[in-house]
Amino acid sequence: MKRAAISAGLVALVLHMFYAYHSSKVDPFFVLYGQTAGINTGTGSRPTNLPPPGWLPAPSTPGTNPIPVLDSLTPSSVRAGSSSLTITLAGSGFTSSSTVFVNGTPVATSFSSSGTLTAVLPAGMIHAPATLSITIVTPGPGGGISASRVFTVLAPAPMITAIIPAAGPPGASFVSKVTGTNLTGVSSVIIGGAGVTATVVSGSSTSLSMLVSIAPNAPLGTRPITITNIGGSVTFADKFSVRGNRPRQTLFPVQIIPEVESGDVRTGYVTITASSTSALPVVATVYGIVQRGVPLAQAAVPAAAITDRASVPIDAALGIAITNVAATQNRITFTLLDEEGVVIPPPITLTLQPNGQLTRFVSDLLPNTPSTGTLILQATAPFTAMGLRFAGSAFASIPVKSDEVDTGSGRVVIPQFAIGGGWATQITLAETIGVPISGRIDVFDSNGAPMPVKLNGETRSTFFYSLAPGAVVVFAPRDSNGRSPL
Repeated sequence: MKRAAISAGLVALVLHMFYAYHSSKVDPFFVLYGQTAGINTGTGSRPTNLPPPGWLPAPSTPGTNPIPVLDSLTPSSVRAGSSSLTITLAGSGFTSSSTVFVNGTPVATSFSSSGTLTAVLPAGMIHAPATLSITIVTPGPGGGISASRVFTVLAPAPMITAIIPAAGPPGASFVSKVTGTNLTGVSSVIIGGAGVTATVVSGSSTSLSMLVSIAPNAPLGTRPITITNIGGSVTFADKFSVRGNRPRQTLFPVQIIPEVESGDVRTGYVTITASSTSALPVVATVYGIVQRGVPLAQAAVPAAAITDRASVPIDAALGIAITNVAATQNRITFTLLDEEGVVIPPPITLTLQPNGQLTRFVSDLLPNTPSTGTLILQATAPFTAMGLRFAGSAFASIPVKSDEVDTGSGRVVIPQFAIGGGWATQITLAETIGVPISGRIDVFDSNGAPMPVKLNGETRSTFFYSLAPGAVVVFAPRDSNGRSPL
């Protein structure tokens, strides 16, 4: 009687589990193994840290494999964006068939001993900040699933590429721009040493602005900067410096510069070439007519683009300079359009020799030049061009629109350079992206031959520059006091 009752009860239990599974789709893992495996049972969706069905045998099945016990992970965290990472798992009850799971997904596992496993976390699992659940599963006979341990993928650490400005004198207060990566959520910026404070004003993932205040008694010298965000704190050595106040410039009497005001005007062009690993500077050129050390007229001209097609607004008083930047002959066609965009015949075609230059008034080239209109330049090879409009001794720069620009040449070409006969040319180079840059400046005559000129007290055809982040250098003819007339 008792045996019959027991048998009936077992049959009822089996039928209950069968109908429960097929009617509610409850994973039999919950019904049979949930509590023995040390997890919560339930009828909802499977927890993400569990292996798929079939990895665990019923605990009641006799076998030899122990249930794994996971005590620790080494390391237990990593910065997001790292490459694949190998971690060491310490505990007990490991076998050669044990497998490490990350959020329910098996990863490559190596058996070292019953107390040590290693596992490889793929880069795709640790590319972004996250909290990962690590478990160990040992299949039957016997075996089981360990309790989980947490592995943390931390936010990436902040990185600095540049600070502009990165120096100031005692008593100064100014806003500096910091550029870099992983700058989101920066909570503090600390400039080391006494007497300097920084307050974050605004920021993004790649830049932030900070208000820097330097006390009047702040010691001179370089300082480290520590940046803290959700990814932690990182210190960068020698990123900021406190420097002494620059002495005020002494005013000297105006002096005549012989290289500028004597002799005939010498013309040519200038090429600025960046070093192989350097970016180009921002370039601006100023031209001036000087008399008795005083500029009578001057105009600033931005860097000219390297192109094979350009257009210039014109009138009869427009002077144009064109430089062939190719090592081959360059056929350039000049076409005039009137104010309504209608072609004024005839166009002309001129040939510039390799690395040669042309400087002429447009009305001398094209006698039919209208009072207003457009000049179209179309070439068979790259060139640069600039325009100056003259009114008596005064002149102004005219913009040149380039249709196709060469952006990969690693150089800037200034189409016109003039010195002597009252003319002076000043070239300014500026670093604006926050990294050190270097390169050379070459001066050529209109035939492309090196042309020695006296700039910054040195007579040569090649000059070299090296600029710190945010720095500026000016190349110009100078008097005995070091002053440029422009």
